[in-house]
Amino acid sequence: ALYHIATGGQKAAQWKGIETLMSAAGISSIPQAAVAVFNGKDFDSLTGRGGGDEPVRKTPWGDIAWQLGKADAFSVIAEHDREFIEPKGDAIRAFLPKDRPVVILMDELISYVSTYRVHGYGDRLYNFIDCLAEVARGEKNVAVVVSVPASVLEYTAADTADEARFKKPVLPGDQLLRHVEIERHMRGVWKFKGEARVDGQLAAEARL
Repeated sequence: ALYHIATGGQKAAQWKGIETLMSAAGISSIPQAAVAVFNGKDFDSLTGRGGGDEPVRKTPWGDIAWQLGKADAFSVIAEHDREFIEPKGDAIRAFLPKDRPVVILMDELISYVSTYRVHGYGDRLYNFIDCLAEVARGEKNVAVVVSVPASVLEYTAADTADEARFKKPVLPGDQLLRHVEIERHMRGVWKFKGEARVDGQLAAEARL
């Protein structure tokens, strides 16, 4: 729904239920946004995307830049994509459109991280999202939505640790409160549940 509202612009204002959302947000119109979508179950960093008239993008940040601003935006971080090095704040600001709102949607991160963990791509994706979130915090028209859904598949211990990292990046100045409780113990084996919250919001959780 968020994707369609962001790309629909003012047309979306006529859809059922949107008027209520606009009223709650205190806005009278919906600007059309530049939208980029990254799905960790679809994006393949070995084959990449593009080719032909388009440059091949092998990184999440390369493909996001292309979706937001095509060749001009991608050229800003073409070397980052080629070297598989995540861009930092200055480079991210440079490829974000300035003439309209920006919405970046990211889903199925753990699937991507699990596949490419051995190459270190998961750490680089986390670093990119951390920098991207910090840039978005300083901009008035940039929204980043990251989804880390629960899965019916069993995670490995590494997957669980990565899920905890991606749920809510903790930024400088945040007050992190941690709570650990014993869930059960049997014959010398203990199971713990831990949570970390910032301003009452769940930032990370794990079971050990």
